[in-house]
Amino acid sequence: MRTADEERIKYGSLIEIIKKLDAADGLLKVSKIEAKKAVNAARKDGKITKAESSTVKAHLGLPNKSS
Repeated sequence: MRTADEERIKYGSLIEIIKKLDAADGLLKVSKIEAKKAVNAARKDGKITKAESSTVKAHLGLPNKSS
């Protein structure tokens, strides 16, 4: 059985993941150049991790060079 704190952490994490997926979904609707700029800007601003950046770029079919 989980404690209330564990449940809050679990669902808080899920909410953050869903927000990031929603943002990624928006990227699917823009051109590759715009998407690449948006991913690089989010990475530079610290909004996403290097691993998340790589995952999004792979999903969008963008070149995955270190930024």
